[in-house]
Amino acid sequence: MLSGLVANDEAWAVRRAAVQCLAGLDCGTQTFVAAATDPHWRVRHEFLNVIIGQEDSVSNRTDIISRILVPASQRRF
Repeated sequence: MLSGLVANDEAWAVRRAAVQCLAGLDCGTQTFVAAATDPHWRVRHEFLNVIIGQEDSVSNRTDIISRILVPASQRRF
């Protein structure tokens, strides 16, 4: 439900709040990777705050970065 809000809700404030909630649930970063390519800078900023705040290994962060590096034609912004 929350990951759907991150990817599809029209209001940037809802998408940002969903990123915050998902981070608090500790359900895995893959559930809100859509926030990395969100059209609104505040949602992308919140995504980065979550990634930086996590105590993950370097390999996990590398995996996250590889997921968000998409061709420009597929980006949402």
